[in-house]
Amino acid sequence: MQEHPRPVILAADNMKALDALRSIRHLFDRHPQIIPFVSEIKVNHLLWGEDALWFLQEIRRFLESSDLWPRIGFFLDLKLADIGDTNVNVLSRYRDFCPLRVTFAGIISFRAVLQLHELNPCTSLSLFIVPTDMDVLEVMRVWKTSPENVITRFLQQFEDLLEMENPINSCICSGQELTALRDRFGKRYQLVVPGIRSSWMGNQNQRRVMTPRKALRLGADRIVLGSQLFLEIQVPAISK
Repeated sequence: MQEHPRPVILAADNMKALDALRSIRHLFDRHPQIIPFVSEIKVNHLLWGEDALWFLQEIRRFLESSDLWPRIGFFLDLKLADIGDTNVNVLSRYRDFCPLRVTFAGIISFRAVLQLHELNPCTSLSLFIVPTDMDVLEVMRVWKTSPENVITRFLQQFEDLLEMENPINSCICSGQELTALRDRFGKRYQLVVPGIRSSWMGNQNQRRVMTPRKALRLGADRIVLGSQLFLEIQVPAISK
C-alpha cells in the first residue's frame, strides 16, 4: 500500500442520503486508521435526487470539522452523456463543491469534453466507456474489440485531434485492462478501478472484477471500495 498513497475511493452507493452520511461518519469515527488511505468520496445515484446538495454540504461540513477537507474531496460519478451545454449546466450545479473528479461518458463530443475542462480546469476528467458489469464477450459483441481497445481508441483519437494538452487525465477501467493500458500510455492517465471484489465477496452485478491487492499491484492509481469498508473490515484487509 505504501506505493499507492491514498489509493481508496470510498463509494457512497446504494444508500439513501441520510444513511450514506451516517455510514461515512461512523466509518471515519470508528476506524480512523482508514483515513490516510482515502482520497475521494464517490457519489453516484444520490446526485440525481432532491437530497444531493444537502448530502454534499453535510459531507463537506463533516470533512471540514475533521480537518480532512480538501485532502479528501468529491468524486462526482455523473457519467455526463449529453451535449456540451447541458453537461456544463449539470456540472455547474456542483461547482461550489470543487469536485476532484468527474466522469463523462465516451459518447460525448470532443468539444463537449473541452467545455467541461474550461468550466472546472482543476477537476480530473475521467473517461467512462465500458461498464464493469459487461463481461469480455459482451464487450466484443457490442464494440467488436476488447475493453482495453475500446478505451485506447477513444483516448488515442482524442489525442490525435487536439492541438493542445489533453484535458482528460484519468479513465475508468476494470482491473483486467490495467496491464494493457499501462503498456500503451504509461503514467499519462490515472487508472481508476471499480469492480473491486475481495476474495470473500461475491461478484454481485459485476463481471470484470479483481481483488484490491492485485489491482494495486498491476498499477491502479485508485480503487473504488464500498462494501468492504462499510462492513467494518479493518484496513489490513484492504490488501487481501
